[in-house]
Amino acid sequence: MSALIGGIMSINRYLIAGLKCEMDVRFDMLLERSRKYLYPFSGKPDISLSASDEKIEILRKRYKNLNDAQREYMITSTYFYSALLDFGGFMLHSSAVSYNGKAYLFTADSGTGKSTHTRLWMQYLDGVEMINDDKPAVKIVDGRFCAIGTPWSGKTAANSDVTVPVGAVALLRRSGAPYIKPAETSDAVRTLLKQTVIPPRPDGTEKLAVLLDKFIRSVPIFEFGCDISERSLITSFEAMTKETYKRKS
Repeated sequence: MSALIGGIMSINRYLIAGLKCEMDVRFDMLLERSRKYLYPFSGKPDISLSASDEKIEILRKRYKNLNDAQREYMITSTYFYSALLDFGGFMLHSSAVSYNGKAYLFTADSGTGKSTHTRLWMQYLDGVEMINDDKPAVKIVDGRFCAIGTPWSGKTAANSDVTVPVGAVALLRRSGAPYIKPAETSDAVRTLLKQTVIPPRPDGTEKLAVLLDKFIRSVPIFEFGCDISERSLITSFEAMTKETYKRKS
């Protein structure tokens, strides 16, 4: 169970996805998951985040199965990823791992098997690390799209404070037999729009559309049908990395 931090609000400063963030934290859940991003910078923050009583009350009515700590976590996540658009980034609902200096992202609706598949990568391959298991930031850094860890990683705290160039993205589908092929552009656009945050701002949709267009043009995107077998791992690994599979000894 998450609890209030001594019954008061804690105002901390962080460096998240290369951005200076000031965040008003009220509950232990967010405090613990954001601890590794603490960065006592000086001057004005790029982004200020908080979950007001009014916002939490709205989510109490909408998501009655959540507690207030989870609602704070959700609210600050939405605010951060909406603001990220102003800094050349967006959120992709995905499980993202790093391997050999590149990031590989698996995106799909919740329950499709994103985390299950990345666990296969971590189980059978050497040198694989989790970047973010649910909501990595994707941002242009030095002219390249990178996957970046953030405190907001879904139901678990599986995230790392790292920035890794994106090698490829897989649009995950459940399939009785593994397959992988280049995704149709229309399917890529439709899926990415579904798996990100579209901010309720007049310029939000336009900024996101421009960013996703650049992303689709510069990053290999695959349609990937999988089950939970090692054969599925081999299928995705060899197509996305262009390497021959070698099982961890």
